[in-house]
Amino acid sequence: GAALAVDSSEQRAERLAEQKEVLAAEAAKAKFSLGRASLVEAAKRQAEVQSIERQAQQIDRAIEQRLTAERAAASSNPSEESKEAIEKLLKARETMNGELVKAYTTVGKQGMLAEAAAVEQRQKIDKVQSQVDDVLNTQIEQALESASGAVSS
Repeated sequence: GAALAVDSSEQRAERLAEQKEVLAAEAAKAKFSLGRASLVEAAKRQAEVQSIERQAQQIDRAIEQRLTAERAAASSNPSEESKEAIEKLLKARETMNGELVKAYTTVGKQGMLAEAAAVEQRQKIDKVQSQVDDVLNTQIEQALESASGAVSS
């Protein structure tokens, strides 16, 4: 009966070792997926920033053209209306720049939050893997001890 006990204990140890490998592979896959998702999100945020910049540049060009026209009109025929129009355009540009900063800040904050969440997820995966590893290691040791115990008896 001792030889049989040795066998089953060693087989148990092997099975547990295989489970450890499967677990490590699953954890690695989960972290890889997490990393890929982070990259996709970062690319989306980058595209969003570029889109915001393009829109801002278009608006800025339009304001600049209007300003040039208003200033030309004002220099040849100064009036209260052209002075007001210029002030409004300058104010509009200022407002747009403020909105641009707000948009950048929002996208930046989203990025930081997403990155922090990804880091937290990776840490959870590592922690769970470590805890399960500890349990499996203990079970492997016990199986191997009972295998060697069965041999010596």
